Amino acid sequence: TPAAAAEVAGHLKPLGSHRPPEGKVQQIDVLPSARAFFDDYVAKSQPVVFRGAAKSTRAYNVWSDAFLSSEYGNLQVDVEEGKKENRSKRMEPMRLESFIDRYTKEDIYMVASVPKQLRNDVELLPFLSCGGIAERLVDAVMWFSSGGTNSVLHFDYVDNINCLYDGTKDFLLIDRTYSDLVDIDHPDGSYCGVDVDRVDMQKYPGLGRVPWDVVHMQPGDCLYLPLRWFHQVKSSGSRNLAVNIWWSPMTKFDDEDCESDEEGYTSLANYNLLDMTPWAILTGG
Repeated sequence: TPAAAAEVAGHLKPLGSHRPPEGKVQQIDVLPSARAFFDDYVAKSQPVVFRGAAKSTRAYNVWSDAFLSSEYGNLQVDVEEGKKENRSKRMEPMRLESFIDRYTKEDIYMVASVPKQLRNDVELLPFLSCGGIAERLVDAVMWFSSGGTNSVLHFDYVDNINCLYDGTKDFLLIDRTYSDLVDIDHPDGSYCGVDVDRVDMQKYPGLGRVPWDVVHMQPGDCLYLPLRWFHQVKSSGSRNLAVNIWWSPMTKFDDEDCESDEEGYTSLANYNLLDMTPWAILTGG
C-alpha cells in the first residue's frame, strides 16, 4: 500500500538512499597483467577501478575543446537532447564543432561511437591488448557533456572499460546476482523505468532491499564494469568527457595470444571494431 511504501527507507528519495553502499569495489593504482585482469576481475565478474590509468593516453592529454574543434570540427556526431536519460528521445546528428559551441549553453549530450579519425588518440590499457579481448572489441563510445547527466538504471550485454578524461562521474552499481530485486520493466532496452531521483518503493519494492555500491571517478580513472551488472551514472563538472570500450564476453583466456611480452598502451586505430550503435549494444541488438 502507499502508506506501507512511505515507511520504507529510501521511498521517493534518490536511488541508493535506502542503505549505505557496500564499499567492496576494489581500487588499484598499478595495472595488472592481462592474465591477472582476466582471472581476478573478468572471470569473477568483479568491477575494479584503475586510478589514473588513462593519464598516459593521448586523448586524455590533447582532447581540449579547441583541439577537437580545430582538428575534427567537421565530423558528424550523434547528440541527445536532455541530460536526464529516458530512452525516448531521438538522436540528432550534428557537427562536432557545433556541439562544442553549444554544449555548455544547452541541455544536450553527445553519445557517439568514436569516429575513426579520432581512434588514433584513444589507447587501450595494456592488459586489453592480449589474451583475446582485443579481437572481441565491439565499439568505443564518446560521452561528452557539460555535466549534470543522469542515466537510467540499466545493464549492458557486453563487458566495459570506461575511462574518464575530464569531470567526475559517480557509478551506482548493483551486482548482477541481485537480478531478482531489479525490475527490468523495459526489457527491450535492458533498463528499469524507475525515476532514479525519486524511487517509488511501492512500484519497485526490490530496490528497497538490494545491496549496492558506488564508484567516484576522477579525471584519468578507468572503471572495469562486467557485463550484466546494473548501473546508473551521474556526471559532474563544467566539462565531462569519457570514452568507454565494449567487448563481447569471453570465458577463456587465450594464452597463445600473449606469447610475447605484453605491449604498452596501443592505439584503438590498430584494431577492428564491429561498430554497432551504442543503443544496439545497450539493448542486446
